[in-house]
Amino acid sequence: MFDFVSPEFRPFIGVALLAVLFLAVASLIQKYRVWQAEKMRKAQGLVRGAAQLRSALVQLEGLPLPREVAELCREEQLLRYQAVRALFPKYQGLDEQAADAERIGPVTSGEQAWVPPQLDSSARYEVYVKSLSGILAFLSNERCLGGADPTAARALRVKLRTLRAEAQYAHYRRIALEAAQVGDWNQAVKHVLALLSLLKEKAAPNDRCKTLYHMALELYRSLAHHELPSEEEGGAGANAA
Repeated sequence: MFDFVSPEFRPFIGVALLAVLFLAVASLIQKYRVWQAEKMRKAQGLVRGAAQLRSALVQLEGLPLPREVAELCREEQLLRYQAVRALFPKYQGLDEQAADAERIGPVTSGEQAWVPPQLDSSARYEVYVKSLSGILAFLSNERCLGGADPTAARALRVKLRTLRAEAQYAHYRRIALEAAQVGDWNQAVKHVLALLSLLKEKAAPNDRCKTLYHMALELYRSLAHHELPSEEEGGAGANAA
């Protein structure tokens, strides 16, 4: 094979070929490891997104979600588990997580019922808003695998931010008035200032949220003057869609 090479150089050529072969095999092994690591990274990202939705739903503790949101959360979890199974058929715990996604779901309100439930305690308010915020974070940071394209996901985020703003307005108005009714005007004003800050920073940039902000501002002006607003000044309109 190496007849054209002087005998004294043939061992060096053999060593060189072995070195090239070794490098080629090492390169293939490295590429395989990178490919496997990328697959695992993708699978873990899919599971993490599904877990984020599951956590948001579990937190609701029986509080309702609009049907459109509940169905999206369920579908996205199942699609993500299916995608993980395609990458790693034996991914640990996958069957149990998929079964939970089928079994655990929120109470659904009607398709058009984009109003918050009655939140008669601070604890219920906190879990409801935290759940909505978790779903919003998912829609902001993750790509939906179902039918929600970026435009649809953006529209859904606006609706969820409006729903959250409705819940925030109703909650802070209630606790502010409770404080005012016992004469704690300073605390009442603090609650409304907190509401105004939330609406300014987190509410959707639409007409309904602007209305909520102006109603909160009117409430602040009343309480700052140690005056209770009439029931017509924000009570009836707080849950308007």
